[in-house]
Amino acid sequence: MAGQTHIALPGSKQSRDSTHVAFREQVLSTIENLAPIAVLFVAFIYGVLLLLGAFAGHLDAFTASDTRRLFGYVKEINWGLNYVLPIPVALFFSTAAINSINSTIGSLARSRMVVTQSGEAVDHDTLVESWRRYGQTGVLAASFLGLVAMLVSAYEWVTVCLLPAIRMNTLGLQPGWNIAWNSIEQRATPLSCVIFGVFAFIAQALVAVEFLFFATLVVTFAMWIFDYTKDSTKAELFPNVHSSDERRGFENFESFLENLLLAAVTFFFVFFMTRVDALYIYSDSPSISAFISKNIFLKGFTSALKEKGAGWLFDLGNVVDPSTTLVAAGACLVAILGFLVPSIIVRQAARRSQQRFLNRLQEAPVPTSALYEMPPAQAKAAATTMAFWPMHYPKFQLLLVFVTFASICFACYRLTLTILVMLMINVVRKALLAMGLLRKFGGSADGSN
Repeated sequence: MAGQTHIALPGSKQSRDSTHVAFREQVLSTIENLAPIAVLFVAFIYGVLLLLGAFAGHLDAFTASDTRRLFGYVKEINWGLNYVLPIPVALFFSTAAINSINSTIGSLARSRMVVTQSGEAVDHDTLVESWRRYGQTGVLAASFLGLVAMLVSAYEWVTVCLLPAIRMNTLGLQPGWNIAWNSIEQRATPLSCVIFGVFAFIAQALVAVEFLFFATLVVTFAMWIFDYTKDSTKAELFPNVHSSDERRGFENFESFLENLLLAAVTFFFVFFMTRVDALYIYSDSPSISAFISKNIFLKGFTSALKEKGAGWLFDLGNVVDPSTTLVAAGACLVAILGFLVPSIIVRQAARRSQQRFLNRLQEAPVPTSALYEMPPAQAKAAATTMAFWPMHYPKFQLLLVFVTFASICFACYRLTLTILVMLMINVVRKALLAMGLLRKFGGSADGSN
């Protein structure tokens, strides 16, 4: 193959404020090099420590003095369960998605998919420099949004933990562990709620910052890739016609997109559990388990529609407050990221790169095809037959169905709770069958009748 070259892409170092930009690029490099498993481990340990702290401060479970309903850090699934399981997993996949950006760029460079107007492939170092230069604007935007998230968490701690404890007044507050001192049992103290609240809302702020960095950097990376397909670009994104894969080099995005979709799925559960807890708070159920039991139907969807009616199964709930609005916005954002990045950004980039490659091949057939060490006719045939969808699974139509169904599930909480409980029962049943602990079709565990 022809040699790669180090070129000056738009926005060279000479035109930048080196001190501030270098710092933001260093922040980006640090974020990209975080080990996903380390992030998961730290988040899980922090979640477990919060659970232990709730037990130590007697905030784990209590009966509200006014409604006689059960609340507490452990009983509120948007806190106790969320920070032990869904949130660490979501942070793992979001970190893995950011972590895979560098490997994707390396694959693009090795595949010689970014080519200058003079027909030279851009080398790895130049591509990384270009991304860091472009990505530092995303770091700046994410830092601003993260600062807002931290201020919101601090404000929430002051208004729901500190001030009520100082004034010994819970007027206007929804029941929760933050006012566990105002309970029938009266085991918790205002001071324990305030101190525990510091660590709990720090966790909330950190998760919000991680999510905002994840979303911002994913969008920034998608924009950076798409910029190489614009008419004004000094270097173009071409398909790798030398690749035996029908995606012609765009399979390099698969790992990044898989982690993106898995992060979107796990963040969906994080947001959904917060929504369910908000619905429980505004309900009249005595406990969260009673609320879930009341809002599931295990006889099947057909029976649910016949006995309960579509209005019951597809109920949207009647909770609208700032917290629920932010949760809904977050769920919408992950749905948009999960669909638009693979289907619009990468898929359209593949289409545009094919057309630009064919145009370049027509203008300069020999130098362009020589970049991939093949004759022009073979290069044209490979580009013409390329597939534009960057992933083996799910395909475009199936991803659209998934995103649409996920949106419906987030809104229709009873439908989702029923599906989740039925799935859990099915998984447990199959596990028991596999271990021989459950009879199958009327037989005994050892297979006899």
